[in-house]
Amino acid sequence: MATSSVPPSPATVFVMPPLVPCPHSTALPPITAYDELVSVIVGQQKKVFRIHKGVLSYHSSYFAAALEGQFKEGNTGVVELEDDEVEVFHAFYCWIYTRRLRDPLSSPLHKDALPQNSAETTLSDLLLCKIYIFGDMRGIPGLQNNALDALHKNILLSWRTLSASIVNYVYSNTVEKSQLRCFIVQLNISGYHDLCEFVEKRLKKDRNNYPMDFVIDILQIISTKDKSGAWPRVKHLQETWAKLDRCEFHDHSGPGGALRKAPGNGPTSA
Repeated sequence: MATSSVPPSPATVFVMPPLVPCPHSTALPPITAYDELVSVIVGQQKKVFRIHKGVLSYHSSYFAAALEGQFKEGNTGVVELEDDEVEVFHAFYCWIYTRRLRDPLSSPLHKDALPQNSAETTLSDLLLCKIYIFGDMRGIPGLQNNALDALHKNILLSWRTLSASIVNYVYSNTVEKSQLRCFIVQLNISGYHDLCEFVEKRLKKDRNNYPMDFVIDILQIISTKDKSGAWPRVKHLQETWAKLDRCEFHDHSGPGGALRKAPGNGPTSA
């Protein structure tokens, strides 16, 4: 994984190829899902989002259980998420209606539009990981897939690996065998020749920040190395990473995920 700050020569400039979209994208909810509005109050700021109840229930097993079941939220039409971040929920809010994690900055209706010359044109790696984890906790696999795809694109554009602090955050908020963990492990071993090189260039720099589970996951991958005791060298690594089959790290269980009792039948309780 490239880390040098020296600009590449014109002959080596990477040109982003078209990225293959997931063929299992989340289907749109039925028109009947656009029914009554409910309020979701987010974070310490108590930011209020007004969202169609059926749309929330369709996409999320968590919101389906809260709004369609016997909990007070089903009666009051109000869900409070005090521990969630407004910026993360806003990405979800945008996604359920537009299939994007943010409005295009050029949109004339974008109330928070950035200046056209702003460098902040993509969501940060950390924010994308937070969006993924929010989707995981709330039973929204489609959101997870979209966040992971955006993270993959971020990495291609910047051609840098994720920081130790982000790796630590992900491992602190996901479970064993998480697809986001698998993605990060695959990213971190890319381009290294063997275990010694990985330790010298990656682990020794931030050894105290890397979680032990991450190191164990790396060692498990090393166990599949070839007979020479090294990973095969991959030429044109950035181009190869662009061809990554992202579906390998996706959850294709459908709206609401594996916890939904009746997938594909519109809003149901989890």
